[in-house]
Amino acid sequence: MSGRKQGTINIDLWADEDYRALTMGAQWLYEYFLSCPSLSLCGVADWRPARISGLNRDLSKDDVQIFGHELEEALFIVTDDTTEEVAIRSFFRHDSILAKPNVTIAAVKHWGNVSSRHIRAVIAHEVQRLHRENPEGFGKANVWECVPSIKTILKATPYDVKNPPSEGSINSSVNSSVNGLDNPESEDSNPSVRVSPTTNYLLLTTSTATPPNGGVTPRRFCIKHPNDTTDACGACARQRAVYEEWARQNPEPAPPTEPSISYPPLSDHQKPCPDDNHKFLYDGTCLYCPTRLEDNAA
Repeated sequence: MSGRKQGTINIDLWADEDYRALTMGAQWLYEYFLSCPSLSLCGVADWRPARISGLNRDLSKDDVQIFGHELEEALFIVTDDTTEEVAIRSFFRHDSILAKPNVTIAAVKHWGNVSSRHIRAVIAHEVQRLHRENPEGFGKANVWECVPSIKTILKATPYDVKNPPSEGSINSSVNSSVNGLDNPESEDSNPSVRVSPTTNYLLLTTSTATPPNGGVTPRRFCIKHPNDTTDACGACARQRAVYEEWARQNPEPAPPTEPSISYPPLSDHQKPCPDDNHKFLYDGTCLYCPTRLEDNAA
């Protein structure tokens, strides 16, 4: 338990066009994360789709995974299937954590207790970004100066999910966590993705083969591995299944074939003389057919 007694949902969330573009199921899941009992002061909660599905009679584990995938692709959350943790990416920006020194101290402790290195790196990036944007702090007390432990996050290796580095340039400390996201023996390593009629453009609808946002092709791999990875990754496996389903519904058009040309039948004058019985004129042409004298000699 995190010790929180209430969750904050800002009313300006409904003015966010990215949030309004989500499906109803993804919005429900995001609001659950904002108010769930396991949410810590650094914005990290338990990521257990089977357990979350028990909170609603209409939900299944597959539904939760699909909605979670939608939220992650829209950059609202970051998940780690191995450590079973999920982070609300903009939690520090919208929950006024950094305006209260005592709460900031607790949040830094919670950040240090996060098992996923990848999630810690993502949170570090968000906090470092806030530090660059607001060097004077957010309240009467500047937490950047009065909370020494915050420097632990400011010096940590960051990971920007909006602009992920190429696979070869990821820092080794972050890369080790990214490459170890999924257990190759887990059931998520070879999932069966259910295409739902409530999914967004990345998880295609069953009613149309064309994504509703103008025909955007879904990515082949997850946002953590934009250029693929040799390690087992459940998110990549799910995204490949989505891409393969999209490719099945949207086959590449066959290359154009050469048009068949039909020639009109030859007239009597165009047909060769039977048994080479030509009548050649002085210029070497046959009076009755296209054959020339030199052709007949050959």
